[in-house]
Amino acid sequence: MSSAKRTTTDQDVLVAGISAIMGVPLQLRLSTRRSSVDQENVSLLDYHDKTYSYGQVGDGSANQATNTKKDLNTAVRQIEIYAKMSSGKEITVNVDPNVTVEHVTNALQNTNEVLSNEGRVVFAGKTLTNEKRLHEYGIQDRCTLHVLTRTRDGAQLVLDPASMDPQYDHDFTRIKDNNRVFTRGSMPYVRPCGWKRFAIKVSDKFENMVWLGDSDKNGEWPVSYHGTGFHQARTIAIDGFELTKGKTFAFQYGVYSTPDLEVAERYAVKFSHGNIQYLIILQNRVNPKTLLKVSNNQTNVDEYWVNPSDKDVRPYGICIKKL
Repeated sequence: MSSAKRTTTDQDVLVAGISAIMGVPLQLRLSTRRSSVDQENVSLLDYHDKTYSYGQVGDGSANQATNTKKDLNTAVRQIEIYAKMSSGKEITVNVDPNVTVEHVTNALQNTNEVLSNEGRVVFAGKTLTNEKRLHEYGIQDRCTLHVLTRTRDGAQLVLDPASMDPQYDHDFTRIKDNNRVFTRGSMPYVRPCGWKRFAIKVSDKFENMVWLGDSDKNGEWPVSYHGTGFHQARTIAIDGFELTKGKTFAFQYGVYSTPDLEVAERYAVKFSHGNIQYLIILQNRVNPKTLLKVSNNQTNVDEYWVNPSDKDVRPYGICIKKL
């Protein structure tokens, strides 16, 4: 598949992987029995800000004042979560982490900010089930939920082909870099050896393409990876936050990723297609001007990166590994 046309099998595996991240069935193409009015396109790029794991950064005194909110009747520690509407407006809600998703949806509706056709709640790319509790999804203090327009009854979600860029797909499955050194944005770049990378169409989405360069020019952004799943019931944001505890930073909330492919793989979503198991992660470029590094030199464990906004994290590839 290296810089070659995608096969039907490759495309089907990609769709199965994105479906696993979203938690809803996604199709490669519209069924011949359906009309185009029954189709809702999903763009790989436009969906990205609903996919990343957001989390708290550090626990300075300013943060602690927020994090110790309690419900006076139950004396249960509450968490502060942000609900981002499809309009872009953000609402802050304080809740018990043991409440259900439906409880949060009802609370949002009581604010009169939720439109009648909104109510599909998404966290880390996955559509949440009303009956499940927040903690079951790894939702913690200062996490962001996205409240989206409900899918029309009977509508089929289809991966938008215009959001893919197959000319830049690359097959790393049989490549071994060994001791070869690569850089992007003058920072080490670990190529996704052992994985297939499906390119996301980004060429007409930003002010220029310097950020996606490969020659370490000024304005080039370094590479990171992001897994939207769980490792030992913890997200990449939860584990990253643990490494920032006891410190105060310039921002208290952000999007976690890692330059370490092995770390990202721990949080990869596992899915199956054709009786074969796969893993899926995102490949990104991150804004070096806002980047906070929690390096392994500081923690003696793994390296995590965090940026304050999803605008500082730009996905350009979907990496899939066959198990």
